[in-house]
Amino acid sequence: MVPLWSGIFILKGAQGVLSVDLFEIREIRPGRNSKDFERFKDGRDKHNENTCFTIFYGSQFVLSTLSLGADSPEEAQKWLIGLELLREETLAAPTPVLIESWLRKQMYSVNQTKTNSLSVKELKSLLPMLNYKAPSSRALKDRLQEVGVKKDRLDFEQFHKFYNLMMFEQNEILDEFKREACSFILGNTDKQDASAVLLHDFQRFLIYDQKEPWANDLTQVRELMTIFIDDTMRKTNDPEFTVSEFLSFLFSKENSVWDEKFSEINNLDMNNPLSHYWISSSHNTYLTGDQIRSESSTEAYVRCLRLGCRCVELDCWEGPGEPIIYHGWTRTTKIKFEDVVKAINEHAFVTTDFPVILSIEEHCPIEQQRQMARIFKEVFGDKLLSEPVEHMAEQLPSPTQLKGKIILKHKKLNVEGGVTTRDFRRGQKQGDLEIWDPVDQRWNRHYCVISDDKLYYAEEYEEEEEDPRKYQELHCVEPWFHGRMKEGRLMAEQLIHDYCAETGGQDGTFLVRQSDRYVHDFTLSFWRSGRVQHCRIRSGSEGGHTYFFLTSNLHFPSVFSLIQHYRENPLRCQDFELRLTEAVPSPDPHLQERWFYSNLSRGQAEDYLLRIPRDGAFLIRQREGELDSYAITFRGDGKVKHCRIQKDGNVYLLGTTTEFESLVELVNYFKKKPLYRKIKLRYPVTPELVERFSTNENCSSIYMETYVKPNEIEPSLPQNTVRALYSYQAKRPDELSFTKGALIHNVSKEIDG
Repeated sequence: MVPLWSGIFILKGAQGVLSVDLFEIREIRPGRNSKDFERFKDGRDKHNENTCFTIFYGSQFVLSTLSLGADSPEEAQKWLIGLELLREETLAAPTPVLIESWLRKQMYSVNQTKTNSLSVKELKSLLPMLNYKAPSSRALKDRLQEVGVKKDRLDFEQFHKFYNLMMFEQNEILDEFKREACSFILGNTDKQDASAVLLHDFQRFLIYDQKEPWANDLTQVRELMTIFIDDTMRKTNDPEFTVSEFLSFLFSKENSVWDEKFSEINNLDMNNPLSHYWISSSHNTYLTGDQIRSESSTEAYVRCLRLGCRCVELDCWEGPGEPIIYHGWTRTTKIKFEDVVKAINEHAFVTTDFPVILSIEEHCPIEQQRQMARIFKEVFGDKLLSEPVEHMAEQLPSPTQLKGKIILKHKKLNVEGGVTTRDFRRGQKQGDLEIWDPVDQRWNRHYCVISDDKLYYAEEYEEEEEDPRKYQELHCVEPWFHGRMKEGRLMAEQLIHDYCAETGGQDGTFLVRQSDRYVHDFTLSFWRSGRVQHCRIRSGSEGGHTYFFLTSNLHFPSVFSLIQHYRENPLRCQDFELRLTEAVPSPDPHLQERWFYSNLSRGQAEDYLLRIPRDGAFLIRQREGELDSYAITFRGDGKVKHCRIQKDGNVYLLGTTTEFESLVELVNYFKKKPLYRKIKLRYPVTPELVERFSTNENCSSIYMETYVKPNEIEPSLPQNTVRALYSYQAKRPDELSFTKGALIHNVSKEIDG
């Protein structure tokens, strides 16, 4: 290994030279902590755990690894300390140093001659990496002449000046410093070196505009200015900024709005209840990429925990003989639940001792849930929080009280009575209870438990599994999806024409509709070169999974993912290349929904709802005589209730603060979240549903028989059933033992008694 050059760590070995940008090093982890070491299981690798370490580096979520072994533990420790110091020094380096290092890296990445200069051709290839597009060749040539380029070649100083010109060519910011209200007035800013920001001007700016109390110390102001001054000769006791140097400061981390003193945790502030804090959390922690086809990895958990994340998610599914973790009903890869738990245990408290919360999304059968419980106990041991910190506490424990603890966040069955909540995890028996739903006309499964000789079950329907079709139907709630349109092709063309006439007609403006001819297919209609064109989105099936495509070589699991892809990547055809841009919104999408009624009175709505024997039944109606006013009518707690919805411009307002872009979005939201108390929207009251329940003479009796409190259930005794007045202990083999109050069925009364 050799020293650093321009922020680059260079390693020379038998396989050649490898360089790693210090700014891209995310972690240096001691031990054999990468798969690289698994290649030497044949015994060729003589390095033990104490002499190995791994460098994790890169700019993407999935990091590259460099695994190294030293000759002794002492040498390994020196490297660990040295590399960590260099990494911290790089991160703490002032902004001008970081920019110079980055510019040199970019320069040498395209420089074929490896000299301290680059050609104009090489510069042009570098511009996209700098997120810069020259307005014209002439404008680029003028910029190059401005920095003194001759013979089509730039040295590093000229390249740096070109970068500054490119970054700060917008003068809107500089115009702010020409106003009388500013703490100092800039002179001529058209030429970068024609105006200067003097020491005392800069101090006034920091005190009065930036509100920096430390700037009253002129020495600190002077030291800050010298960091951004390029020319050593100008680093005097009375320094002054050029315009470009002043702009560099404005956009630097040294001018960050964040006060660094709040980056350090004050332990005295960590004694409040856990619910008083924002908690750094991770969703779908196991994924290394997208939610459809990416890899799941234990390393994703390790990275999150070591970055300080305190709440991670485990999506647990039934696996072959043991639980697994992956994004259900997708093509993401699967990892073992036990491997994840072991990784969490090893890395949970490396960064901080504050508690780790495991958010469990449960899809496993009871048997594998028992395996999960066993693994949690065996792996976490005393770290697992299994008992209350304080039994009589009226609030959650504090982060300080929970230091070193791992908390499981998981659904459990609660029955609320009065002010107490009963915990049934230790019930005598638990399982599933099937209850017939007369609205959906199916048996719904509820989690239940027997405790204290009583049967308790979850009142709300628990979804057993995710429906794999839901990922294919994501497009249904998107504004660009118009469903089945009357006169589909003509209507689509009219909508796009009208929308483009209002917005200026950007190429790629589009909508999606169901195909007029093919049942399972869709049509993409879009604006290009002043006219509307149409493409068929075809569907196919492979291995039981439906896919969609525009071109046969690129398949997508859903229409939603197809459209997202072509909004980010161009659609390439023989005649053109086009990226989808603006979506043409569907005009009043609720008009296509069966739960919407445009001409229904309040009384009729209540009559409809009274026929449907379920909380969560709902419809939306337009209020009589009010064009932009609607009402959602629903059943809750056995009664019919109403909520007003007001249309304000392009949004729908429920209550006073909750806004939705459409009534469809509102309904979809409250299908997942409670609208009133614990009531979610579950049963759309369609004309067909009303007709079906109109044939039932006494719908209210169905409702009452289905939803009664457990202590009100008094079933009539079956024939030949008696209740024991006394307990009895069997005295003969053909007798039964029973307790006082037991129900005994199929009893026959003898003639004599």
